[in-house]
Amino acid sequence: MGKAKEACSAHASSTVGEFIPSPSWKTYATACQGMAHGTCDAALCVPGRTAEFQLCVEREGIHDCPSDGYTKQFVVYDGFKDDRACEPCSCGAPEGSFCQAWLTVFANGACTSPVVAGNVWSGGNTCLDVTPPGAAVGSKLALEPTYNAGTCKPSGGTLSGEVALTSSHTVCCVA
Repeated sequence: MGKAKEACSAHASSTVGEFIPSPSWKTYATACQGMAHGTCDAALCVPGRTAEFQLCVEREGIHDCPSDGYTKQFVVYDGFKDDRACEPCSCGAPEGSFCQAWLTVFANGACTSPVVAGNVWSGGNTCLDVTPPGAAVGSKLALEPTYNAGTCKPSGGTLSGEVALTSSHTVCCVA
């Protein structure tokens, strides 16, 4: 008694994002563009710093900061390329599955005088004692077996790839 050619199969998810979280960062930058207000003795006049904002200059790409006061450097990015994916999942061979059935043994051929009854299963030897020992068996009745599924060890699904930052900007602020 047993189930023939039992196997487990992996179930693919239709959405990778269900398992791979969106990229996130610990630091965010907010920039506001302002206009210079006239000139001040051969220089530009700009608003002063406030507690919430710093006075900065920005340039696309990664560059050194100018040495004339704008020495506090930040490199920020305004995009990313996500090449992460999961390798295919698979399942190992099933373990622990078995079939079982209720078996009744009768003294006569009409299935009316039960001698012994009990569960028999495919997971090992099942012995039912016939009383009295050596008594003749007239007939037996087994109810339809039930299948009890085992478990399969999952494998695969390893995360590969990386998130790459794109569109760099160098921000230099007054120290």
